[in-house]
Amino acid sequence: MDSAALLTVYRFTYFTLERNLEGLTDDEALVAPAPGGNCVNWLVGHILLYRDVVHRPMPEGVPTLAVLGAARERSQAQVLERLEQVGAERLAERASETMTVTERLGFLGFHEAYHVGQVGLSRRLLGKAGAIA
Repeated sequence: MDSAALLTVYRFTYFTLERNLEGLTDDEALVAPAPGGNCVNWLVGHILLYRDVVHRPMPEGVPTLAVLGAARERSQAQVLERLEQVGAERLAERASETMTVTERLGFLGFHEAYHVGQVGLSRRLLGKAGAIA
């Protein structure tokens, strides 16, 4: 997987998340789909936390979808900028004992897509139409 493939992953998860959030209210975003499930606000915050390890602290209390939206836009710009600049040598370097930088970024893209799918499921459980045809 090269930087172009990684860019595609992050562009698609961002697009899908934005579509899944269209038309949701702040109150709806706080509804847990089932006992033990996470609400949309938690899922979006979790995605943002893992997108940027040195993420700015979220505001006190429960952030609105608008606050999370601004954070998503900042994060998307940062992620795309970094991925556009990363070279093949850096991608081949070790990120840990078990993964290269490419493998780590691929895992994080998968992790994000997993939670974006949960947002889509929450949307349907709230009675909204599916966002992706």
